[in-house]
Amino acid sequence: MDAAIIVIAISAVLFGILPIIFRSSAVLIFLTLAAGELVSRLTAQDATQLVRSLPATNGLPTYSIVQIVLLTIAPLIILIAYKNSIKPSQLFFHFLPAVASVLVCVMLVTAKLPYEAKDAVENSQIYATIEPFFSVAVAAGLLSSALYLIATKPKHHKNKKQNLK
Repeated sequence: MDAAIIVIAISAVLFGILPIIFRSSAVLIFLTLAAGELVSRLTAQDATQLVRSLPATNGLPTYSIVQIVLLTIAPLIILIAYKNSIKPSQLFFHFLPAVASVLVCVMLVTAKLPYEAKDAVENSQIYATIEPFFSVAVAAGLLSSALYLIATKPKHHKNKKQNLK
């Protein structure tokens, strides 16, 4: 099977379809995916050294695996921890962050694959079709997430006496 189809299918299921089915917060998944990229960039070398000190890691692309795990672990935790946290009436507002999460995940995971797999994905026709949308996905995901968080922020009561009752 084509490597690009595998990366896209896994990303689509984990960060596009499951958040909608589980009614998890695609907004938080998108934001933790961005945070996961930072964690991956800042800690992957140290984490790889730790993993390589363990037995039975010979022959595996350890650095790529560690980077991908660090990238995706927080969004996967959010996917499970926030299951059924979104009201059905709010699902519409999570479609754009879910689509953005899929595209961003494809972009970030592809960059972390071993060279042969990365080249196979980047040279595929399907990847060439979706690649122009990566920057739009980042901007749309961030903007839609920010707007959702602003629109759903808790309202504070101005009359403190009402809060004491």
